[in-house]
Parts: sequence; C-alpha cells; structure tokens
Amino acid sequence: MLFQKIEELSQERDDLDSLSLEDLFLEADRIGDKYLESAEIAENRQKLALANNIINDQIDKFFPDTEDETIDFSAKSKTKHRSKNNGKKY
Repeated sequence: MLFQKIEELSQERDDLDSLSLEDLFLEADRIGDKYLESAEIAENRQKLALANNIINDQIDKFFPDTEDETIDFSAKSKTKHRSKNNGKKY
C-alpha cells in the first residue's frame, strides 16, 4: 500500500515536470478555485479581465496595427495577403 502511494506520487511529480508553464498556471488556478466561493471566483476573473484589457490597450497604443489582413478561404489558395495602407481607412 505504501509502495503504491509512493509510486503514484512519483508519477504525479513526473507528470508535473513535463507540463508547460502555462499548464502549471492553469492547474494552480484550478486548485485555487476549489477553496473559493463562486462570488470570489467571479470577482477575481473580473479583475483579471480588467487588467488584461488595460494591458491590451497599452500594447495597441505602442504597437498599432496599421496593416489590413485578408485571408482567402477558398480551396485554391492557402496564403495570407497583406496590404499596407499606412493607417488610412477608406
């Protein structure tokens, strides 16, 4: 019995070693959510979304996307066509 538990823990550790950083954060978030009430989870997610929007706005300010992107979904073409218009919209 003890040997089996040690083997299980060893396997879990090996599984954690193979996870990416993103997967580890998601797992930590899932574990943390078990100890919070649904209102607290919703509040934390709302705060995270607000912070994410602020960061996105700052990125858009410093790195504006001035290129229009057109994707051809027809079967004959699989390339993306980009045209530069120097930020002008017609």
